Amino acid sequence: MKNTIGAAFAAVLILAMFAVPTFAAEDAVVDAVDNFVSNLPSDWFQMKPDVLLQKLDLGEEIFVLDVRRPDEYAAGHVEGAVNIPVHDLAKHVDELPDDPDTLIVVYCRSGVRSMFATSALLVLGYNKVYNMPGGFMAWQDAKYPVEK
Repeated sequence: MKNTIGAAFAAVLILAMFAVPTFAAEDAVVDAVDNFVSNLPSDWFQMKPDVLLQKLDLGEEIFVLDVRRPDEYAAGHVEGAVNIPVHDLAKHVDELPDDPDTLIVVYCRSGVRSMFATSALLVLGYNKVYNMPGGFMAWQDAKYPVEK
C-alpha cells in the first residue's frame, strides 16, 4: 500500500518541483504566498509558531517535519524536527509516521515548500497535518529555541 501511495506521491512531487520557488525565489512570490497563507482561516491546516511552541512545551507528541535542504537544516532547526527535503519526500515515505492520526507540523524557510508537503501528506491520508506559516524565518524572528 505504501509503495502505491509512494508512487502517487512521487508524481505529485515531480509536478510540484517545477512549481515550487527555489531558495533564491523572487521576494514578490514569497511575499504573495506568505500573504495568502496568513489570510487563510486560522483552522485551515495551519499552526502558527507560537502555537507549535506551546504544544511542544506542554509535551504534546508532534511529528515536526522540516522540508528544507540538509544545509538549511544543519544551520538550525526546531528541536526534534525530522529533515526530509520536500523534493525527497516521496523517497522517504517510510520515515513518516505509520499512524494517519499523528499530529504533523511541516515547515520550511518561509512556508512555500511546506505548503506543498502539507498538501501531499493530506493526499497520502494523514488527518492532522499543519503547515507552519512564515516557516523557520517566523520561528527565528520570534526568537524561539533553535537546535543545531
